[in-house]
Amino acid sequence: MNKVWFVKQTKNHHDLKHYLFRTDSPVKYGYGECEKETSYIIVSESSQFTGYGFREGEETYIFPADENGKVVNWGGLNGSMDGSLDYKKALVLGGYEVVEESE
Repeated sequence: MNKVWFVKQTKNHHDLKHYLFRTDSPVKYGYGECEKETSYIIVSESSQFTGYGFREGEETYIFPADENGKVVNWGGLNGSMDGSLDYKKALVLGGYEVVEESE
């Protein structure tokens, strides 16, 4: 299991939250000659609303990011899921273990 450490929350709106984590091993993204690596990921919790303000759905996605929390590729990584707002569950599904600061 890859280890991750919480760095900071980069967005906190009523319908969108982003959490930045540092990883202990590089995360690959892109394909072929465009493949790159990063040591950071963003976990995004998002609620979608209809035009009438009713909640339509929820999703939690994991994206590769830079050290400032900017998403560098919008291809969802392993652990991304629909139907839930749960960044901890997404990380576990993606094969990550969250390390607490005291460890």
